Amino acid sequence: MFPVDPVPVGSRLLSAPGVVLTPHIAGASREVAHKAARIVAFEAGRFLLGESLAHCANPEVRGG
Repeated sequence: MFPVDPVPVGSRLLSAPGVVLTPHIAGASREVAHKAARIVAFEAGRFLLGESLAHCANPEVRGG
């Protein structure tokens, strides 16, 4: 995480020797992306069927 995102042009971080900047998702593998997509599809299906969601961060908004 950077103080300002994206890192501003001219930031010393961009020219610092030996520093590699990566987005927060840089560590995610293809497998992780596929698993996340499966979870989203599963949750969308549950939502469309009127079922409670298994991975809902704020159930009070939906009412369950």
